Amino acid sequence: EFGLVPEDVDYVILTHLHYDHASNNELFSNAEFLLQRAEFETARDPLPIFESTYPEFTTNSIEDEQLTLLECDYRLRGGIELLQSPGHSAGMQSVIVETSEGPHALVADLAYCEHNLRPDIESMIDAHGERIEVTPMGGEYLPPGTHLNVTDCYDSIERIRRRIGENGEIIPSHDPQT
Repeated sequence: EFGLVPEDVDYVILTHLHYDHASNNELFSNAEFLLQRAEFETARDPLPIFESTYPEFTTNSIEDEQLTLLECDYRLRGGIELLQSPGHSAGMQSVIVETSEGPHALVADLAYCEHNLRPDIESMIDAHGERIEVTPMGGEYLPPGTHLNVTDCYDSIERIRRRIGENGEIIPSHDPQT
């Protein structure tokens, strides 16, 4: 739509290295890949229960000279900031994008869908566009079903909420409406 091809991409931000978030890296031959070191190390030696989420192609598809391993929050450029947000995985990072409507947090799998961010809702739209009932829960956050550390999930989502403030928006990664 915008006349771009993968070779035009300068940066690829990998929120984490699970197969559904880190495929097709080889298409971006001119890009610098930004990843948290903790995620890279975890992907190379995952806990047995997570082995299937880290197939070898995700780490092997990134060449060393293209990879920048971060060990902290990182400001890529004005308006784009990477925040460490472990919980779903050891080295997950979220992307804060400053927009004219306020900051938007792309939180990857820290929140799969609206129900993670609004546990009190009674229904949501599924992948087929149908409204389905969900079990209302208490609290302001419901961690994703797959997570490495539930306490880190809560800490990370609170940190992101503080960073974006009341005018910010959190964008879940697998919500059909997203």
